[in-house]
Parts: sequence; C-alpha cells; structure tokens
Amino acid sequence: VHICVLGEVDIKVDGVSVTDKLSNKAIGLLCFLCTNKGKKFTRDRLCTFFWNNTTIENARYNLRYSLWVLRKIFNHEDCDLFISSKDSCMINPEFDYQECYSTLLFKLAKLYSENSMYSESIVVLNEVLKINPYREDIYLELMNLYIQINDIQAALKEYKKCEYILREELNIRPSEEVIN
Repeated sequence: VHICVLGEVDIKVDGVSVTDKLSNKAIGLLCFLCTNKGKKFTRDRLCTFFWNNTTIENARYNLRYSLWVLRKIFNHEDCDLFISSKDSCMINPEFDYQECYSTLLFKLAKLYSENSMYSESIVVLNEVLKINPYREDIYLELMNLYIQINDIQAALKEYKKCEYILREELNIRPSEEVIN
C-alpha cells in the first residue's frame, strides 16, 4: 500500500492506483486513520468529522459504506488493515505492511508458477527478496524455478546469493533444505 498526499492524492495497492475507486470522503477517512495509526475513534466522531452536514443516520450509513469499500480494497486474507467494532474504528497498529505485501507477492509468484509463467514468478520472488533478503524459502523457490526451466547456472547463482547474505549478515549457513 502506497499513499501519496503531496500534490494530487494517489493511493496504490500492489503498484496499481485505486484512487479512482474511492470517494473523496473515503480517501479522507483512509488518510485520517493512517495518520492516526493505533488511535481508536468512535464512529460518531468520525461521522461528525466527515459528514457533519447530514443527519446522523445518513452519516453512519456513509461511514459504514466507506469502511466497506476500504476493506474490500485493502483487507486481504491474512492482513486486516482496519479494526472496527459497532462503536469504533482504527487502523490496526499491529498491521505489518511489509509482511502482508511479501505474503501477497509470494502467493502471486505461486500462481504464476502453477500457470507455467516462470519468468513472471521469478520477477515477483525477487521483489520479495528486496523486502526481506533473508528468506531462505524464497531462494529455494527461485532455485527450483530455475531448475524447472533448465537454467542450472542461475539456480547455483541463487544458492550463492543466499549463502553469502546469510553468512555476511547473520553469520549462519543456509538450512539443510536449501543446501540439499
């Protein structure tokens, strides 16, 4: 998730702009909650902030609808950006953006691989390594992909990268699964 509020507002999920799918109030709500990450706001307070020129019933409906749209775009299977109850709403303070993004990228890479789109899978897995270069499972997946496309040199190169980063940064060697 990338939110740019300098100049023209641009909100991206997985590199794709979703700004046009959001109303101005939903964008404002998202930005407000993100800038107050971890702070709980009552629904009535949010209604007053964003829909003060309408009845409380209409304001509550608009808030529910805006939250529904935001959840639909931002919440994924393993990653809940919003925490809300009947009375309050907030950005999840424990939401791990990078881990969620890595998980989603890994799932995308698996889908590419299952559909024999190996080069796309390799590109996506390398994105995961940019976020966390210590993930042996990603190196292993890359090595297996290179073996599937008969590029043994590239598979060995991935092993060497894994071995180097683990030795230099963490002073450990790759797991037996990666070595074998």
